[in-house]
Amino acid sequence: MRLARLALAFVALTVLAPEVSLAQSTGGRIGGFGGSSRSSGSSSGFGGFRSSGSSSSRSSRTSTPPRVPTAEENAAATARTRAWNETHAQHGSPEVTPEEVHAFRRVPHWTTRAIEDGAAVAAVTFFGALVLYLILWLIFAKRNEVRRLSLGFGPRSRVELQERLRALSRNAKTATPLQRGQLLAEVLSLVRAYREDVRYVAWQTFRTRHAEGTKRFFAMANDLRARYRHETTARVAPDLTYRAEEGPGLLVISLLTFGGRGAHAFGKTPHELDLALYAMEARAPEGLEVIWSPSEQADRLSSAELETLYPELQRLDDRVGRVSCRACHAVYAAELGRCPACGKPR
Repeated sequence: MRLARLALAFVALTVLAPEVSLAQSTGGRIGGFGGSSRSSGSSSGFGGFRSSGSSSSRSSRTSTPPRVPTAEENAAATARTRAWNETHAQHGSPEVTPEEVHAFRRVPHWTTRAIEDGAAVAAVTFFGALVLYLILWLIFAKRNEVRRLSLGFGPRSRVELQERLRALSRNAKTATPLQRGQLLAEVLSLVRAYREDVRYVAWQTFRTRHAEGTKRFFAMANDLRARYRHETTARVAPDLTYRAEEGPGLLVISLLTFGGRGAHAFGKTPHELDLALYAMEARAPEGLEVIWSPSEQADRLSSAELETLYPELQRLDDRVGRVSCRACHAVYAAELGRCPACGKPR
């Protein structure tokens, strides 16, 4: 009940009397230093509650008269005082100089100079710790990476790769990162089986924060999908006929992954294909896209068209690519062997 009355009084003071100053609206302390917790009365002195003592001890202290020194004690004290004065007079009593006063004066700890020095040390320490944190964060902080690997395969493996990728698109599950990791492992295994037929290659890696990496991942996937008109993995393919100048046709497979920092790094030259395949490995990527073109056997992609649609791919074989006829100056694919316009051999 006493606590309830105190609480009501506090609310009345704070709500009904807004003119009361903030220093009066809050306060209170429990415990203290040097007092006794058994005291029932409050104290206005420093240190919180003080023990007031018992009445019997107070009465005993007030009733006992002070002790009066005897005549012998007074005579001895007078003799000691006279002897001290005589000795002091014989040796003199030099005055204390201002220099001695300044030398023995107690210097306060918290001077203005000390506060300034402490603030300077604190500022230097803070900025040093901040710089060290930024350096360690840049080195060890977990960053997300967007990785892309595009491979251009020759006509020997084109049909088989198209059939295997179509089967994977029907049966693969990509709902969880582990399932995406399994699909990525299968695609990489398939690519390694036909790595001898790789004619073009390109890889890219971007280390960014999560939000920026997500945007870049989807932007790169949309860009690769925009390089063909019909996506036939979930739809019926339109009627397609290929032209003679398109030749036997090539196939471009692109892998996109998004997740943490990869365990392996890409090579420095396009010919380091094994390093590129190892760099694309990821156990549980947060994002995965496998994009290939063309997806139908009746559709053909010549090396001349490939270099136009995928200018970032670098050629690994001189038997493919855009060449110009020496006779009629027509541009055609090198794998044709002869100019389709005039029939002149390459």
